[in-house]
Amino acid sequence: ADGDGDLDARSRTHFDTARKMPVTIGVKWGKNSYDVEVDTSGVGLDLKTQLFSLTGVPPERIKLMGLKGGKQLTDDVPLADCGLEDLAAK
Repeated sequence: ADGDGDLDARSRTHFDTARKMPVTIGVKWGKNSYDVEVDTSGVGLDLKTQLFSLTGVPPERIKLMGLKGGKQLTDDVPLADCGLEDLAAK
């Protein structure tokens, strides 16, 4: 029975580390700065919608600077591929 318990614990740990964790990035708009917690398992539109709720800027007008490779955030791009972790570290 102890062996089964150990296996379950390792399985949970492996699952937790494999799952994308939220990251907090700093966003500036106008004179305002926001700390935004981003779920990296989502897509670009999810983040744009989140930023819309803070800034009032419609998602189709939002442009983010500082992303990996200098690329713009498109609605369907996985957030895990955007380098948000690098922004969070700054």
